[in-house]
Amino acid sequence: MRILSVNGNKRFFLGRYHKAVLAWLGRVDPDVVTVQEPWVNRPAQWWKLQGFNLVGASGDVLVWSRPHLAATVTQVESHRVAFSAGAYEVHAVHLDPYEGGRREQLDQLRCEAGVSGKPVVVLGDFNLAPRPQDSRYEEGAGASTGADERRAFEALQSTFGLVDVTAVNGTDPEFTFERLIDGKMSRSRSDLALLPRDLDPDWARVVYDHNVRRGVGAFTDHSAILVDLPARPGMTQRHKASPGVL
Repeated sequence: MRILSVNGNKRFFLGRYHKAVLAWLGRVDPDVVTVQEPWVNRPAQWWKLQGFNLVGASGDVLVWSRPHLAATVTQVESHRVAFSAGAYEVHAVHLDPYEGGRREQLDQLRCEAGVSGKPVVVLGDFNLAPRPQDSRYEEGAGASTGADERRAFEALQSTFGLVDVTAVNGTDPEFTFERLIDGKMSRSRSDLALLPRDLDPDWARVVYDHNVRRGVGAFTDHSAILVDLPARPGMTQRHKASPGVL
């Protein structure tokens, strides 16, 4: 199962961008599409996506799935849509851009997730930097994420045995959001995918697509996340017939 997550920067359905969006979806070929900030000036539930069924919509997050996938919404909050898809309980999030609100939302998610008994997956725009090196303001560390928020993030991971998959150690992070503030560059890795730690890495793959915010056809200011999950969480190398490719 392939899940796509992207912050649409309120352009996902704008006419001058939507053709590029549909072409991109055709190339990526996801089973599930989750979008944060997708629309402009209309209730989320009005929107339809060609070739997909609407799974759930909050004030700030939309989720669609292909007709062949039995995906059902289980909970909706302003910043989150939770749904069951295949063997997983997925939470598509767009956390508060302001410090304090994010901590409360992470604590709420930790308390309310896991009711299905399925492995939990959390992905989306977290609006925070999980580690100090995940935020930069020019050459210095960014200061937008508090210690209490990082503790809440780590508690969520610990509770459900989750791994911040794109947090590569020993190298510079792949920043997913970049902008100029007072003429200085601010960068962060804030678009994240948290997966169960016991998934076989040969089956569960996560990559960023930075092209959606760069160059021809760009329609947002955030990088997208592409997540491939095995049909069964317990699948291991010996079950695999051929490698998956993103």
